[in-house]
Amino acid sequence: EAQLMLLQGSSPSDIDKVACEWGFPMGPFSVMDLSGLDVFHSIYEQLKNVPGKYCYYPVSNVLFESGHLGRKTQSGFYQYQDSSKQENSQVIEISRQMADKYGIEQRRLGGEEIIERLIYAMINEGVYVLQEKIVSNPGDIDVIMTNGYGFPRYRGGPMCYADIIGLEKVYQCICEYDKQYPDNIWSPSGLLREMIDKGESFYKN
Repeated sequence: EAQLMLLQGSSPSDIDKVACEWGFPMGPFSVMDLSGLDVFHSIYEQLKNVPGKYCYYPVSNVLFESGHLGRKTQSGFYQYQDSSKQENSQVIEISRQMADKYGIEQRRLGGEEIIERLIYAMINEGVYVLQEKIVSNPGDIDVIMTNGYGFPRYRGGPMCYADIIGLEKVYQCICEYDKQYPDNIWSPSGLLREMIDKGESFYKN
């Protein structure tokens, strides 16, 4: 989702700044650069035949193919020198080219939309993880996300946060994004609709 927002006109620092202000210790592009874009390229290669959901990850792949692997090569979504970093101008140009290729309109995304899309995408994917019985309860997801992935603890994790803001609101927002974007990348989980219809929540059933 973060890379799709690049194609729509945001910069890595735009998105990272909003994520950090919301409570993450690092934004998604800083995390990718730290982990290494070769790692993400390997992941995306494994997912490339999954219909729809993983079709908008070209920016990191183009950087990888050009030898920009993140911090380990001093250049990725950002350029690094000692302890400082700055925007990599190539990322903006690559994003423009890919937007043209996919027919994606570029515009200025506000902070509210950026964080909504980052977090609601996590929530929806978390519900799919529950729906597919990969985990047995929402607490497993929240513990992993807060302890392993930097989700701000005071917000409780994505599933707890969904309870706080209300599942109906989350569902309606996901449905709105599902109307806007092709290839089912925002297809709402059936379990989420079922929980709402039954008046359930993740922690207060």
